[in-house]
Amino acid sequence: MRGLIVAAAVLGTTLAAAPAFALAEGSFHVRNETGEAQTCRVRHAGSNYAAPIVLRAGGEWSGTSRTDRPSTLICQGAARELNFRMQSGQHYALRKTGAGTLTLSSAN
Repeated sequence: MRGLIVAAAVLGTTLAAAPAFALAEGSFHVRNETGEAQTCRVRHAGSNYAAPIVLRAGGEWSGTSRTDRPSTLICQGAARELNFRMQSGQHYALRKTGAGTLTLSSAN
């Protein structure tokens, strides 16, 4: 009987700790290499809200979310809104192509 109680306690402790892994915090980093200020928004996974951010020329933005699932960087391009998917823990660079199109690439 005592062994059963110990096993139940160990199992309960293990199950209680499991949600901590599922709720790991995500971190996101973007550096603006376009040469001009960019006004964008960031939408984290599981949210409909997109928080506005301003990236100064040469500046960086970093933020966290409640989950390490991908977030979206939303910026206004020359003709349309551009959505860029960002993985947690990655460092990104926002750049412009020769044609003036915004791109987001890994800076790691």
